[in-house]
Amino acid sequence: MQEKDFAMLRQVLRKEIEKTERKVAEKLQEAWSLISPLLEMTHDQKVISEQLLTHPDIEKRRDDPKVSEYVSSISQYVSENPGISFDDFLRQSLVILKPREQVEQKLKVLEQLEKS
Repeated sequence: MQEKDFAMLRQVLRKEIEKTERKVAEKLQEAWSLISPLLEMTHDQKVISEQLLTHPDIEKRRDDPKVSEYVSSISQYVSENPGISFDDFLRQSLVILKPREQVEQKLKVLEQLEKS
């Protein structure tokens, strides 16, 4: 492969990161819309978890260990942080979900290939 091929692949992977993060942020906005009204009444972790599990994407994948870990972790974070904003929720969700991780690993492999 030539240098321009590596540059093109790197660009494609960077766009994939942007697209993934945009999509994740949209889904997290939907999830936030489900739980934010509750926070005026309660910060009970179990209630927050149950409400998150009603989100269609989360509900479909509720048996996935990564999804249940996310619901548990983010519910705990929300319950322990009164006055949480969407930005806080988004930031913490991205820390838990690590949507960039998989694509960044592809970038590392690409860099290794380019060096060899």
